[in-house]
Amino acid sequence: MVRILVTNILVGLLLGIEGIIDFRTKKINIPILIAGALAGLTSLFIFNEFSIWKVVLGLLEGLLAIGLSYVTREGIGYGDGLIIGVTGLILGWKTNLIVILMGVFICSITSIILLITRRADRKKRIPFVPFLAVSFLLVMFTGGKIV
Repeated sequence: MVRILVTNILVGLLLGIEGIIDFRTKKINIPILIAGALAGLTSLFIFNEFSIWKVVLGLLEGLLAIGLSYVTREGIGYGDGLIIGVTGLILGWKTNLIVILMGVFICSITSIILLITRRADRKKRIPFVPFLAVSFLLVMFTGGKIV
């Protein structure tokens, strides 16, 4: 129970801070990201939850997002891939995948609304980390039982 609380607070703070920065500047803060990754790894060791597979699979989601960023010429930013990697490291690949998919869904709905109301066009770049933060909060408050 304590581990889950610590993990949720850690990821919530990381996504919240990085989400605000991404929304304002469309960039992420690398020192905050590194601090979040180190804190996440530390909590895995403290609560005896460290598994090389958890780390590898969690980071793999981030690497896939970075690869997608390269292929789409930053349709999804490199920073988003880094954030996804760190949250995958902390949450594990299954929970992180739910957060990512919900973030994409919420971002898509928001984009459609912006297009319909003509507040944005197809070339408008929308920061993704705030959507990850919102989807993480939804997953956290529902205990991951959304799907």
